[in-house]
Amino acid sequence: MIFEKHIGIIGGMSAIGLLIVEHILPLLSGNKVLIAGRRPINRSELIEAYEDKLEYFQMDYRNEPLLDLYCSQCSLIINAAGPSYKIGDRIAIQALKNDCHYIDIGGYDALFHLMRKHEKEMIEKKLCFIIGAGWMPGISGVFSKYIFKKHVNDLEDIRLRVYFGAVDEWSYNSTYDLTVSSMKSVKPSIYSYGKEISVKQSEYIHQKLFNLIGRKKICLPLFDGQLIEIAKSLNQVKEVSTFVMVNDFISMLTFMYLNAFKKNKPEEATLILQKDYRRLVKKEKCWGSVICKISGLKEQKYIEKYFYLYTNNNLLFTALTPVVVCNKILKNQTKIGLNYPCNSIDCDLFMEELNSYGIKHSQYEKNN
Repeated sequence: MIFEKHIGIIGGMSAIGLLIVEHILPLLSGNKVLIAGRRPINRSELIEAYEDKLEYFQMDYRNEPLLDLYCSQCSLIINAAGPSYKIGDRIAIQALKNDCHYIDIGGYDALFHLMRKHEKEMIEKKLCFIIGAGWMPGISGVFSKYIFKKHVNDLEDIRLRVYFGAVDEWSYNSTYDLTVSSMKSVKPSIYSYGKEISVKQSEYIHQKLFNLIGRKKICLPLFDGQLIEIAKSLNQVKEVSTFVMVNDFISMLTFMYLNAFKKNKPEEATLILQKDYRRLVKKEKCWGSVICKISGLKEQKYIEKYFYLYTNNNLLFTALTPVVVCNKILKNQTKIGLNYPCNSIDCDLFMEELNSYGIKHSQYEKNN
């Protein structure tokens, strides 16, 4: 499919934005990419090999008339700007008003809930609005659903777990979103046969050695919106639980301090968290991983199966998700309306496309 208008990438001159632009351009035949950013640029800053396919639009998303003008020139918009918690639904609303498909690499559950009341309009206009189209959330949900659907019938009395975490020198915007999300009060829970069950956090917090990472991590129970939807669909599974990896006890104490003393000062808290991640990068280098554990009985033997994605390039994993999603929209292979990537696109097709970029999962099995 060739859109009548441009493909817009807001924040397209950022580190993550440039990666999206670089990987999306080879997929386009008749469309140009309209990059939006706050600062003026020289044409020499654009990717030389594709200069004829690129246009630049100087804009601050807080300027509503300019944002409206920008969206009116696009058929599909990828939002790679941030922080998501400051942008809210500003860009998504203008995209909907101007009949644009919309992909947000962040947005998180907050934007998903804000846009729910507009889903009828999206469906009437046959638009795809895909939220959390990054690495975590994004690939983390697609990969988990892909693994669980393939292996959920391998064992009896089955239990499923997802572990996810990453270390990197995150940008201020990314760290701000992480800071704000970590300060929200969360009710610890698991899912059993598709139903939510509240649990005591103290009973599920644990420390686990991850051989691939080569370190022990403190694992805290945490469901995000995409993983909740997956857990609800697994009504034949005895237990589904998901955990975020907290990197070490210093990080744990940092998060506790921020929650206790900086809850109403997110800017200050962001700078403290950025400093902690710089410490972690020196200690561990950059990495990111999603690990799916499936455990249960087979012929009366207890078996654990581990499936994992691992990278030292978190930015690339984040950038490839909106690229894959955009390509699927161009091919009419996405569900219309408001969705997370794991519910919008066939997970087999998604993983197949990631595979074409050299992203493959590994696995191992333990028998007791």
